[in-house]
Amino acid sequence: MSTAVYQKEWYWRNRERVLAANRERYHTEPEYRLLKLQQKATYKKEHKGEVDLRDALYRRTHKDEIKVRNAVSYKKRDSEKEATRRAVYYQQHRDVIRQRVKQWAKAHPEKVRQYATVKNPLRRAYRLGLPGHLTLEQWRAIKVAYKGKCAYCGKRTKRLTIEHVIPISKGGGTLPDNIVPACYSCNSSKGNREPILMPAIRLLV
Repeated sequence: MSTAVYQKEWYWRNRERVLAANRERYHTEPEYRLLKLQQKATYKKEHKGEVDLRDALYRRTHKDEIKVRNAVSYKKRDSEKEATRRAVYYQQHRDVIRQRVKQWAKAHPEKVRQYATVKNPLRRAYRLGLPGHLTLEQWRAIKVAYKGKCAYCGKRTKRLTIEHVIPISKGGGTLPDNIVPACYSCNSSKGNREPILMPAIRLLV
């Protein structure tokens, strides 16, 4: 048996152990990691058509697996290290980012108003350490359930506000089952008091 054949057979008999050892080196040895990244970049450049075709095929046949992996990656991006990286990036590109946001907001004023309606109370709840996971779709569904009317006076208005039945100041979270639509007048009158009579509909979307 030739050396090449023997090495190939040995590799396949011990493949999992070899791969595990290589992964360990990749994460613990910076020089090894840099070497592998350079090799990968070189191969991709020399075989671009083949790599692109293989990647496209993989994405089509592993959609669910990719979604799960992306979800895990998204959680990792919320780590302290990622937050620091984003902060540094923002400081370095602050003017460009602000200009881009202003341009988008100017082109989509209605979307800005809708998202602000939901995000402002979520931000308040987050600062106080209260639960909050109300989405724009859930807020729209709540307004539909109340037929576009104020939960307290029954007045129909297009400018309904997000009203916390149990106020944020008393521990009420920004959650679908603690949110009702209210006109400006009723929302202001109620203030941070709990209502004497709970709204007829308490929607959990």
